[in-house]
Amino acid sequence: MKKPSWFTLKRKAKSDRGASLIEAALVMPLLILLAFGAAEFGFVFLDFLNVSSAAREGARVGSAVGDATDADTLILGAIAEATTDLDNSTIEAVWIYKAQANGDPVDNCVIDNSTNFYKCIGPTNNTSIYDGSGNLLKGSWTSTGRKVTVGLNCPATPSECPDRLGVRVVFTHQYITGFLKFPTGPFAEDAVFQLEPDVG
Repeated sequence: MKKPSWFTLKRKAKSDRGASLIEAALVMPLLILLAFGAAEFGFVFLDFLNVSSAAREGARVGSAVGDATDADTLILGAIAEATTDLDNSTIEAVWIYKAQANGDPVDNCVIDNSTNFYKCIGPTNNTSIYDGSGNLLKGSWTSTGRKVTVGLNCPATPSECPDRLGVRVVFTHQYITGFLKFPTGPFAEDAVFQLEPDVG
């Protein structure tokens, strides 16, 4: 068997380097795409966690203040404070609503892609929808109309139990790179608490 000469080995090494360079050139765009996708998904997830926490904080405040005249203002303030760290997302709307046992709004309202991100069919006596700046857009569920007392037959008779207060935070997300075409929203997170005002 003939041993390969030094010249043959050197030529083979150069050929392998060229092949490695071509392989790297083919794989690099895929790796960059995966890295950008992972980073964008991470930013969306971080903002979603922030909004989820804000919805819970708003519902918790609403539960504690009950039927106080400034309850909605306090709820909106708690949400605004909890979302100060949102970098790439915008709060588009905040719903404060009377919730059914399953957590859905009593009124027939849904999130959509319209200008104000909601669509209601029928009356909205049990819902108040605010824009991202805290201006009332629709609804008339005033805080003084919320039931906070517990009847003798609660929970056997649900009508004797305090209202369930739901808070829905609707937001959109702007992607940093715009490299990948992910949906920008609207996304929403809900939290529901039973009204249990502080007695003091």
